[in-house]
Amino acid sequence: MSLSEPDWQLRANIYKHWIDNGVAPELSDLATNVGLTIAEIQSSLERLDSAHQLFLDPQTRNIRMANPLSAIPTDYRVKVGKHWVYANCAWDTLGIVAMVRQDAIIEAQLPLSKEPVIYQVKSGELMADDSLLVHFSLPVNEWYDDLIHT
Repeated sequence: MSLSEPDWQLRANIYKHWIDNGVAPELSDLATNVGLTIAEIQSSLERLDSAHQLFLDPQTRNIRMANPLSAIPTDYRVKVGKHWVYANCAWDTLGIVAMVRQDAIIEAQLPLSKEPVIYQVKSGELMADDSLLVHFSLPVNEWYDDLIHT
């Protein structure tokens, strides 16, 4: 399935709204922002989901992820500008910073101990304890097999 220019524009608008407001956009926000009907937006979201350009919640069909952003609270959050946004994992915290190209504060919890960790990116440089390590339990080509639990 190929995506249309309006699909790509909708995707870009999702990211802009999310970073500007600190939350994923609702269908009504997108309709206002891009001038499409709710039905057109929902169809576009389904195409974007099928193309792995974002991830819709399997039950509600609301935007659940637009990598590296998470619409649900996680153990990984990033302050960019005046808003905190959630990341899907430790790796995605840095993806958010790379995406917005801004300084950021990152708060995370270690997966097993739930110990809090704070690190920053300033002027494109990671300011973190050298002992921190990100571990990927699955190869990247298996992440979409069960994206919620990966």
